[in-house]
Amino acid sequence: MLCAHAVPSYHWLVIQDSGSSAVVFMQLDLASLQSVRSFAETFLKTEPRLDLLINNAGLVADGRTEDGFGIEFGVNHLGHFLLTCLLLPRLKEGGASRVVTLSSLAHIWGRIDFDNLNSKRDLGTGKYSWQFFSAYCNSKLCNVLFTHELAKRLQGTNVTCYSLHPGSVKTELTRNASLLENLILKLMAWLFFLDTKA
Repeated sequence: MLCAHAVPSYHWLVIQDSGSSAVVFMQLDLASLQSVRSFAETFLKTEPRLDLLINNAGLVADGRTEDGFGIEFGVNHLGHFLLTCLLLPRLKEGGASRVVTLSSLAHIWGRIDFDNLNSKRDLGTGKYSWQFFSAYCNSKLCNVLFTHELAKRLQGTNVTCYSLHPGSVKTELTRNASLLENLILKLMAWLFFLDTKA
């Protein structure tokens, strides 16, 4: 088990829900490529097996990663991309391993502006919520394209790859949005989204 934030209570929840005490808590910051590399190095030294990698972290926010990439591009895509690539050798050693990357139906509104990506190291920025949402859609398109290409490259191996839309679920995805945006989103979520605690 790895977490973007140090929340040891998640560790105990997984132990409680799974009934297994063989749960290891490891912290990882997807906004730092050095943290991803350090995590992968430690994991490969200490864990002899990896059957399933679920790339599930995501956010809608403005800002930059430690490495100077747009925060949504860095956290939602680059961190997962690097982590998956670094852990591939261990995944290939297993019997039948899987890589599952949670994307979003929002990927259909995404587009990748390679000129912007090359010059600004970002998939879109701005100060308005629709610009953040656009960058989110673009990052989710990156997830889908990466998974599709990875699946092609891993054909004939024991590793299968999946990208999926988790459904319309109330999460903390917009925790960095303004008060007004959160009020609007909370109303929409109450009307249309599933409650993860229900």
